[in-house]
Amino acid sequence: MSVERSDLEKKFTSTTTKLLHNLDRLKEIQDGKWRPVSIQLAPTDRCNLDCVFCSVKKRPMRELTKEQSFKVVDDFVDLGAKTVEITGGGDPTMCGYINELIQHCKEKGLKVGMISNGAVLNKKVTQKSLKCLTWLRISLNSLDYLEDIGLDVPENVVLGFSYVWNEKSSVSVLEKIKRYKEEYKATYVRIVPDCRKVKYIKEYREKIRPLIKKFPGFFFQEKDYAPPKRCWMGYIKPFVNSDGYIYHCSANPLINLKFNKKFIMGKISEIKKIWKNPKPFTTDHCGECFFREHNELLEEVMKNVEHRDFI
Repeated sequence: MSVERSDLEKKFTSTTTKLLHNLDRLKEIQDGKWRPVSIQLAPTDRCNLDCVFCSVKKRPMRELTKEQSFKVVDDFVDLGAKTVEITGGGDPTMCGYINELIQHCKEKGLKVGMISNGAVLNKKVTQKSLKCLTWLRISLNSLDYLEDIGLDVPENVVLGFSYVWNEKSSVSVLEKIKRYKEEYKATYVRIVPDCRKVKYIKEYREKIRPLIKKFPGFFFQEKDYAPPKRCWMGYIKPFVNSDGYIYHCSANPLINLKFNKKFIMGKISEIKKIWKNPKPFTTDHCGECFFREHNELLEEVMKNVEHRDFI
């Protein structure tokens, strides 16, 4: 069953609404051609926090070299990628060449977004690099561990906050996040459930929804975790990990808290080869899924129908 989504969720998170705004790529898919739209790039496993809900706790501490990351970006640009989301893994601000990476993505014509816990954002990322971003999402779970984080974000960057509801959470943290939203003029605050505890999602919804109604600009991200029969999302939103492999999605670590080899699309050295022969991913090994609705839409797009103009 589909869940009801707020306008803020449709506007600022990965939903089918976003997918429908890429009609050029949907038309290509209808014609049998697959090209990446948005790349998730996790250059490092290193992080400066140890969150209780972390979905990749068992990851080894690896980092792509600058040359590897740049080559990944270049190859995906050649295939037609429009955007890149620099993410984790660990926290991207811990990547030794984060400023060069952001600026390289921008120079290659990509729109750039970044996700960080914000703890050392302004110590590690220069204002020049921050100005290259289209958007920046700060995970304010850093406030579960730190008394305060200071932020200096350029006005041209759309700033959003997210917070994973977990065992440390309370109404008081929502009040603190509200103050951060007002101080830093954040566009939205996304509250999400702990994805490792799917069986409690209904309980989360019933508990959190009434709380966040009191906070303007907050929304609870609805997720429908049932996997589809097969998955195509890796071909339009691949996840490039610090281990040198490309994965079908970012949700697979939820199975055993590290990236699962069964979800590998190929090595980062094989990008162009992978996209020459796209094949659907069988979801037999999937647990929680972020992209069921996306895949259902893609399946409909690919269907061969008669008299398509008679709607």
